[in-house]
Amino acid sequence: MESRLAPVGQVRGRTLPWCFETRLVVDYPEVAFRVLGALSADLAIELNTLKIRVASMMTAMFGPVCAFEHGPGAAKRSVGCGVDHAHLHMVPIDFDLVAAAQTFLPPGTTWTWATWDNCREATRSGCDYLYIEQPVGNGRIAINPALGSQIFRKAIAAHLGVPEQFNWRDFPQERNILDTITAFADLPISGPGDITHSGRL
Repeated sequence: MESRLAPVGQVRGRTLPWCFETRLVVDYPEVAFRVLGALSADLAIELNTLKIRVASMMTAMFGPVCAFEHGPGAAKRSVGCGVDHAHLHMVPIDFDLVAAAQTFLPPGTTWTWATWDNCREATRSGCDYLYIEQPVGNGRIAINPALGSQIFRKAIAAHLGVPEQFNWRDFPQERNILDTITAFADLPISGPGDITHSGRL
């Protein structure tokens, strides 16, 4: 059966200055998805399959991988980082990102074990959320109306000693984008959820 994500799930390179990051971007011409929690169940299954395949490749190349989403409950919310389309960040890191993010969370924010179903519930309720899988397949969610922008990026940057470089708008790292694309360009990928490459973000 042909996967509807074949032209949709794209590995688009966006690399932080200190690590390799890949975003799985959901571009579906007929419908605009703001967050992953807005996907239909069948598309969520397809995206999950694609996520697992990309995580496997990234782990083989770079080590353990973490997947995360900043999930705005509505358009133009701070937590969405100004990007109101569904996308999943995948980054190889060797530290506990939830623990590193605590400094940047509003007081009273708690984490609970979660799956895509919890993201869907938050989306339907109009709630802002952070979702993380570390390792991929083990999800947690934090829901809070006061979540700030780029929390996971801030945590990664601070952990690596370059806290001022968290903002992708100020530090686009175009060379790293091209390196990301190159790293995936020659991989033999076929079947449902095919991955296409784009240098455009």
